[in-house]
Amino acid sequence: GGALSTAEETVNRLNPRGKKQKRALKLVQLYRSTHKMWKTYAVKALECLDADDYLHPHWRQETVVTGRLAAVNPAIQTYHRPPAFTRSIIVPPEKPEWVIGHLDGSNMELRVAGHLSKDEWLIETFRAGRNVHVATMADLFLNGDMAAAKLAKDKGDRRYTICKNVNFGTIYL
Repeated sequence: GGALSTAEETVNRLNPRGKKQKRALKLVQLYRSTHKMWKTYAVKALECLDADDYLHPHWRQETVVTGRLAAVNPAIQTYHRPPAFTRSIIVPPEKPEWVIGHLDGSNMELRVAGHLSKDEWLIETFRAGRNVHVATMADLFLNGDMAAAKLAKDKGDRRYTICKNVNFGTIYL
């Protein structure tokens, strides 16, 4: 034998026989996921607490290739999953009435660009609740067929990525 390992690949190859082995395997998997959450969220959050034990991330635009706004130290935009674990890290126990707000800034830069430029196509696309990248793909590649564009996006069509690059690239030129 080799060294003992709880690596996901190793654990997934195991074929437990019997109730006790299955339970042990589930405990190992639970340990792995809990440990990963601890390392990913809790440890980083603890390192970033201020003198009053509050978390104040730094907001940066230059850290993301696209120029989009992102939080660092810690990267709280990744903290929305899983909610129960995240809440226990972020909401101080002495403030149980505090809530975690979730802002979906979906394509915020494009929404602002549409507003400032008064671009009718962008404004109408957002008002109609359509995904702007899917709408772009429909217009550029699929003769305006939104259903085909949605299906293509769901199947991982690379044209969707091209359209995202076109949309964001246009406002960052």
